[in-house]
Amino acid sequence: MICLLYHLLHMTVYRAKRVFGILHTKWRLIGNSVQYANYRIVGTPIIEISGNGRIVLGDNLQMNNGMLDNQIGYNNPCILRAENGSILIGKNVGMSQTTLVAKNVNITIGCNVKIGGGVKVYTTDFHSLHYEDRRESEYDTANRKCAPVVIDDDCFIGAGSIILKGVHIGARTIIGAGSVVTKDIPADVIAGGNPCKILKEINAAL
Repeated sequence: MICLLYHLLHMTVYRAKRVFGILHTKWRLIGNSVQYANYRIVGTPIIEISGNGRIVLGDNLQMNNGMLDNQIGYNNPCILRAENGSILIGKNVGMSQTTLVAKNVNITIGCNVKIGGGVKVYTTDFHSLHYEDRRESEYDTANRKCAPVVIDDDCFIGAGSIILKGVHIGARTIIGAGSVVTKDIPADVIAGGNPCKILKEINAAL
């Protein structure tokens, strides 16, 4: 079920985009577990909530979507999908062409986090890891694994990175562009690669 918020937000942003390209506003919809925030949106995001899903956005969210204000080569809108899970975003977060998918568990993003263009955060494998389950959609869906994702305050997630289920990224850590993060990364480090590994401590890099 697509939340009523998406339809309202889509119409509002679309009209603003045609006239101004940038929307500064505040919205509030508590009935379907969406809480309000002041934000700046460029372009049109896609927001979907189903089941017991919930989205909470902190103040001063900066969101870039699609071609508008795009400087690093990603063209898709931001996609926020909460399916029986929550997307919880702190204050002063910036994101561009970012996909956040919270199925059954939460994505929690702290304050002052920068999320680069084209970053994807998934709490699920989307499909069962067992081949026989994948033959039948009912079993496939029922047996997919899910685990929460946490990104602590002041992190910087480089463009094109993918953060997979169960990952916790510690405060102030920097994830290099194009990384695939499959395991926890501690605070105050620079990490990168596929799979993502610690490269150096931030203090040592400065």
